[in-house]
Amino acid sequence: CVRSVSEQSFRDYEHILVNDGSSDSSVEKVNKLGLSKIKLLSPGRIGRVAALNYGISIASGDYVSILDADDIFLRDKLKIQNELLDNDKSISLVYSNVIFVNKYGKKIGKSDYPTNHNEIFEYLKNLNPFPASSAMFRKSKFIDVDGYNDKCKKSIDFNLYLSLIIAGGKFKGITKPLNLIKINENSWGKSDNQSLQIKFGMLGLFNYYFVKNNKKSLFEKSSNEWQELLKKF
Repeated sequence: CVRSVSEQSFRDYEHILVNDGSSDSSVEKVNKLGLSKIKLLSPGRIGRVAALNYGISIASGDYVSILDADDIFLRDKLKIQNELLDNDKSISLVYSNVIFVNKYGKKIGKSDYPTNHNEIFEYLKNLNPFPASSAMFRKSKFIDVDGYNDKCKKSIDFNLYLSLIIAGGKFKGITKPLNLIKINENSWGKSDNQSLQIKFGMLGLFNYYFVKNNKKSLFEKSSNEWQELLKKF
């Protein structure tokens, strides 16, 4: 995962790793790689949402691309998406197709996402998001929507996409696969025995329609109101 960033054809990047309280040898292994572009942050065990928001707050670049810990960037990923955002200021986020692999690295399939904004939004409305590692977005647009939502226990990437769309953001897809996405029993959401991925995805969609009908965002509720909503839901 880390090496796939260091091997990118695009070189004008900074590589931020957030160590969310790991208890294994991850930090030691990263340090042994000796990669000068890596900035390793260790804020302690703060959780995925806070870790992502913290890492992005430190980032100095105009664009952000998240790479989840078991995924891979193909060689031209940053170059292709950087050029698209440079050339089309109307686009808030760009994503790509991906190749799915199993835990042994064997290819098991490929995505076929539409490239048009309206068509990918139809995918999102059916709870079919593209992987977070396939995307690159403008940091300024991320800040405008207050980043990843800490009210969401899961589906935080999906809810970020909806927040960007509510704010008027436009998405653009790239047909060429630019990532290897690993699918195994430990993948995000695979061990979700409470269906939180689906539940928080649905809440995000409810919120989209609330806001579009000029109602107050569900996510603006007080902490007590939010907990009551979750109980009823």
